[in-house]
Amino acid sequence: MKRPTPVFCATIALFATAPAMAQTDQPVSKENTAKRGAAAYWTAERFKAAKPLPLPAAKVGEVKQEAAPPQPTGKPESSDAQAPSVQSKPHELRLYQHEKNSELGG
Repeated sequence: MKRPTPVFCATIALFATAPAMAQTDQPVSKENTAKRGAAAYWTAERFKAAKPLPLPAAKVGEVKQEAAPPQPTGKPESSDAQAPSVQSKPHELRLYQHEKNSELGG
């Protein structure tokens, strides 16, 4: 009897875990249930007594300075403006249908 190949095993594992990964099509969100919690916490006395935290600083030697990109060499070239040289008809495919009563007030 032949042993299963790694590709076959990976395919089976992918199909076995796919339903678990696609449990919901809803966006991930979290609602703040303590809507006035921060406002109630930060009283005038707490603001006065608050001490700022130190800002993180980079350690010496950790910051690497990148070299500037090479500058172009040679003489710059330009030309006068002109109409497009390609002659083609526009593609008449409508990509969006405007709704009069949309949420945007249109």
